[in-house]
Amino acid sequence: MRGQRVCRIHGGSSPQAKAAAKRRLLELVEPAIARLAEEVDKADTARDRLKAAEMILDRTGFGKEMKVELDEMKFLISERIREIKKRKEQDGDA
Repeated sequence: MRGQRVCRIHGGSSPQAKAAAKRRLLELVEPAIARLAEEVDKADTARDRLKAAEMILDRTGFGKEMKVELDEMKFLISERIREIKKRKEQDGDA
C-alpha cells in the first residue's frame, strides 16, 4: 500500500496506519517541490528544466488542464505588455 510500512493484511488498512501513511507522504511534498525548483534552475538540458517546470505547474493547479476565461487571459496579456513597455522605457532612459 502506498506510503505504508505494513501490508493491508498486517494492519495497513487500519485507519491509524492509513493516517500515518498520509502524513509521511504529505511530509515529502515540500521537499519534492523544492527539488523540482532546483532542477528548473540547474538541470543540464533544457528538456529536463522544462519537465521540472511542467511538473511543478501540474502539481500546483496550473498544468495543461487549467482553464482560463478569455477576459482573464486578455487582462493577463495586457498586463504583461504594459510590463514589457515599462521595462523598455526604463532601459531607454538608463
